[in-house]
Amino acid sequence: MKIVITGGAGFIGSHLATELIRKKHQVKIIDDLSTGTLENLSGVKNKIDFKLGDIKNFNFLRQEFLGEDVLFHLAAKILVGESVKYPKLYHQVNATGTLNVLLAARQAKIKKVIIASSCAVYGDSRQQKIKETQVLNPASPYALTKMISENYGLMFSRLYQLPVIILRYFNVYGQPWPAKSNYAAVITTFRDQLSKKQPAIIYGNGRQTRDFIYVDDVVTANLCALRAPDTANGQIFNIGSGKATTIIDLYQLMAKIMGQSHRQPIFKPERAGNIHYSCADISKAKKILNYQPQINLANGLKKI
Repeated sequence: MKIVITGGAGFIGSHLATELIRKKHQVKIIDDLSTGTLENLSGVKNKIDFKLGDIKNFNFLRQEFLGEDVLFHLAAKILVGESVKYPKLYHQVNATGTLNVLLAARQAKIKKVIIASSCAVYGDSRQQKIKETQVLNPASPYALTKMISENYGLMFSRLYQLPVIILRYFNVYGQPWPAKSNYAAVITTFRDQLSKKQPAIIYGNGRQTRDFIYVDDVVTANLCALRAPDTANGQIFNIGSGKATTIIDLYQLMAKIMGQSHRQPIFKPERAGNIHYSCADISKAKKILNYQPQINLANGLKKI
């Protein structure tokens, strides 16, 4: 199968590309290398067709999509803080860029489009488990533009019968660790503090929950979407572990793995805008996509 990945040189995209190559697919990667790196693709660089380009360039996309069967759309700007400073740029890339991708995919007669989204679209939740039907409450330009990209995907599915599946990733982590990203940022912070033998800082009481999902399981979810029946088209799926982990439990687990169980964290007042509960209900993905995460948090943390 001929497959194109936008953002394929990024953290998740490069893992996906590597697995698709292993499964003998023909893979083209489109990336502007603003956050992704060719180093991420070093293991498959002679087996992929890499195109340096920008999803804001519609004519470029239209040309590169010709002859492709499936599109994975992962290209995006992903830093929440940066989005607050540069909301227009985030709209141009994440919203208008996704529109360009969908228009070009339709013109190229691509058979299936799989769009990467984010649990950030939910905002703060008081639900212990978040279903795809929960009302969205994006709290940053980044989250808002991901919501817009989802809506474009759903609209193209309904209006133009373009087969589109949307995957909402929760807190993704793994190796190699991206230098600058929103991906499971608390893991990065704790790892850096513990490696420097500094006390970790926890804001609030540490009972906030997150759903940490190892990058290999995210790749598995994408492969499940690739194989999914037509009934999955035009639908959104949560992609997480389905297991809630408190911040304090995460810290204690990481401290144990790094041989610093004796080191106690410092608690500081909760920061404004902090999300209290974030855990995916993945029952829909299990039922329709046959998705089943395999790597638990303890084993995943040992890999990084």
